[in-house]
Amino acid sequence: MAALSPGAGDIGPLLEYEDDGIPTLRQLTVSFKETRDKVPAAPSADDDTFLNRLMSSAESLVKVKRVDGAAEGATPDAVLARAEAKLAQGDLAAAAAEVGTLQGPARTAFAKWLDQARARLDAPETLQRLQKILLVSLGRNAPSVSGKTKEEPQEQN
Repeated sequence: MAALSPGAGDIGPLLEYEDDGIPTLRQLTVSFKETRDKVPAAPSADDDTFLNRLMSSAESLVKVKRVDGAAEGATPDAVLARAEAKLAQGDLAAAAAEVGTLQGPARTAFAKWLDQARARLDAPETLQRLQKILLVSLGRNAPSVSGKTKEEPQEQN
């Protein structure tokens, strides 16, 4: 696209995905779940208590994560539960907005996913802009009735 229309300017993150393509909503849903499983549990302020050490030990054996969209709060589990519920409804924009509020290790874990989700969300607008630019470019180079392109000067007789 850049070669066909050098004046196209910024084509967003499309070039980053030219080899593999931008992930689909289904692919983003799968990678969301895989990434969520890798997010470390948020440490507690009282991490050094016996009960917290016992809970950490139990959590290393069994992972309990909230999966409904009714989760409240700003903890990573609550944010990710709401985001996953939005993804299940097909609302990628809302899911990405939720993930964008994450902080710390959870945000780091979801950085690639968030970039891919934003690329998916921005793709239609970027492609529409490129289509307009290319149509204008093709219109400028289209042959006129005399057989000359619009950019070629007409010879004076």
